Amino acid sequence: MSAHQDQAQILAFAVFELRLLLAEHLGGNNNSDPSTRAAAHLAYSFHNEALAVLEGRDFDANTEAPRVSWRPVGLSQASVKAV
Repeated sequence: MSAHQDQAQILAFAVFELRLLLAEHLGGNNNSDPSTRAAAHLAYSFHNEALAVLEGRDFDANTEAPRVSWRPVGLSQASVKAV
């Protein structure tokens, strides 16, 4: 296994573990801190890709990349456009 593959697997394992650790903060009716909820949803949205990497499978990064959009937690989309 190449160093790049090792690094990818380490990062994928971290994403998968974060998803497990943050699972209780998922859902819109959760009273957790907004940044914690955002982290939980981000980890959840990528856990299948992380699992694919851990299993040695590929996924289409061009398809998955649009799901990640940078927006400071607590700001609406309209206020981000104004910044």
